[in-house]
Amino acid sequence: MDGDKGKVTKIERFDNNLYIFQDKGIARLNYNDNIQIPTEGNIPIEVINSGFINGKRYISENQGLQDKWCSKSTPYGIFFKDGYSKALYTVKYDERRNPIVAPLSQGSM
Repeated sequence: MDGDKGKVTKIERFDNNLYIFQDKGIARLNYNDNIQIPTEGNIPIEVINSGFINGKRYISENQGLQDKWCSKSTPYGIFFKDGYSKALYTVKYDERRNPIVAPLSQGSM
């Protein structure tokens, strides 16, 4: 994890993915991703799970979690309170199934 975003506050699971919360950042841990392995004769390609961690991808460098008790994982997303802005946010998927951090507003569920 990037040290400039503070300590790791919490690790949450949502939809078979792990999200790492830091003071000023939220990252998705890339693990068990699919990789392509050529078969004999180099065709066809076989897709298998990698079975290891191969990095992380930050989905926010503006929001974070300072108190591990201020988050809740549900089937709809991970809800959390950013301690700096005092606002509520959710980690969820956009229409293309990309993880995003969205502000939680009245009627957003």
